[in-house]
Amino acid sequence: MSMINAREYIRSRAKSLGLSEWKDGFEEQRTKWEHDYAAAQARWEAHKVQVARMNAEAEAAPVVASDDVAASTAPADEDRAGTLADDEQLAALRAKLAGE
Repeated sequence: MSMINAREYIRSRAKSLGLSEWKDGFEEQRTKWEHDYAAAQARWEAHKVQVARMNAEAEAAPVVASDDVAASTAPADEDRAGTLADDEQLAALRAKLAGE
């Protein structure tokens, strides 16, 4: 049995058993469920739109060569000034924090 046929069987079986209808006295739960379902549906629709937009932007973006990426992300020497990038500075900080 294919997945689609299985779903149709379950739906028709549930309908014949009366499982697709809410029972009396559960109107408040039904209203809350319908509200939650509508909110989830709206979030899903918004997500689909966002994914489609992001995919379109990704396709439209220029392809960057890997050499260009490495060059743009490598810090320049002046960018490293004032950081603990040197091993000597890091060792001095460790000694200071250890109380040596």
